[in-house]
Amino acid sequence: EGPRGPVAAGSAAPAPAAAPAPVHAPEGDRPSLPRALLLALLGGLLLNVMPCVLPVLSVKALGFVEQVGERPGHVRAHGLVFAAGVIVAFWAIVAIVLALRQAGQAVGWGFQFQNPVVVGACTLLVLGMSLNLIGLFEVGAGVAAAAGQAESRLRRGTWTGSFASGLLATVIATPCTAPFMGVAVGYAMAAPPFEAFAVFTALGAGMALPFVALLWSPALLARVPRPGPWMETFRQVLSFPLFATAIWLGWVFGRLVGVSGLTWLMYGALAIALAAWAFGRFGGGHHRPALRWVFGRALPAAAVVAAVVLMVAGARKDPAAEHAPPEGWIAWTPTVVDELRAEGRPVFLDFTADWCLTCKVNDATILSTETVEGTIRRLGYAKVVADWTRQDEAILTALKSFGRDSVPLYVVYPADRSRPPEVLPTAITPGMVADALERGATTAPAALPGGLAK
Repeated sequence: EGPRGPVAAGSAAPAPAAAPAPVHAPEGDRPSLPRALLLALLGGLLLNVMPCVLPVLSVKALGFVEQVGERPGHVRAHGLVFAAGVIVAFWAIVAIVLALRQAGQAVGWGFQFQNPVVVGACTLLVLGMSLNLIGLFEVGAGVAAAAGQAESRLRRGTWTGSFASGLLATVIATPCTAPFMGVAVGYAMAAPPFEAFAVFTALGAGMALPFVALLWSPALLARVPRPGPWMETFRQVLSFPLFATAIWLGWVFGRLVGVSGLTWLMYGALAIALAAWAFGRFGGGHHRPALRWVFGRALPAAAVVAAVVLMVAGARKDPAAEHAPPEGWIAWTPTVVDELRAEGRPVFLDFTADWCLTCKVNDATILSTETVEGTIRRLGYAKVVADWTRQDEAILTALKSFGRDSVPLYVVYPADRSRPPEVLPTAITPGMVADALERGATTAPAALPGGLAK
């Protein structure tokens, strides 16, 4: 998947002129538009099984199961509306990115998760969805709290709910970079607006395709279990992956704003729990009107407002110290790779972010294995980490030099400064990384006249 040959910011390739020229990916490494569209379609398909997307899609799948007994045409139309929500969300993201870049802002894929307000709002929304699924509150036929109405529509199959499900799934999907997506997104961000929208349309189509295929296939629909009592248990089980998603989002929020800011968000989460309990306990029609409106309506609404205020207050906190790199790693700067290679050391560079679940999964299951760590120690590699959790224009520039606009990105720099770095694909294995490290530590044979080698 990864192109080879471009030199990132901080590389040691000698410049032919006194003033260093901007670094760009070679034209031969840029995919054509048809190939970018194909990679985007495949990447969108794989987004459905990524850990940051699957819990939200599972909730929508439950809603589709509830509709199985309805008219086939009605169910298929819901699938198309869901797909429209996914694609429109991707259009909105690329439009915002292009507009911000036109205004001089350094943003890339997943940029909104560098904003603590967005992360905090997603945390509270997912927590509310979790509490609804587990049964703490139900939304009846009357007027409900805004959050409860949104969750009801997401789960129960209204037209706006199917569309909103597509929007929410896409927003939650942006911290993930599925295999094949890196090249496609990098191409789109450097392409003219029409091509950028075409690539993101393919990405959205790929993400929505499994649901549309299911709902338009009578043979597949016939295999879906019919609605019944089992769905209540299944619904409660689905709440736990959503709780896990809320915990992860809270952790990302804390990494952005520090422990003090995270404490404010936790109080906001407590307010959401109070709102859900009060609405579930007193919002039913069997209570007296005064009790229902005071404790079942006004109190939940006030608690939701308080949660938002607490979250925004926490988002304004700024941790005093920058993140320290993990033990054994060196923090990336625009010159650190040059300096290490000047000492004769090969370099393994990891572009990552705390909000990138793909990065964290690769860290835990690939990069921390003895196969990779042992190879790094044996060959004397310097491990450098470029943490893009917060906005950083220098890191984004380095990503762009490889034709990328998202993380994760893994680069192996040989100690021999005359050799270009090697870019690894997003989907890596311990053996793949170890082989690249071995290649980077191998001294290239010197060339002799006539094309022979020593």
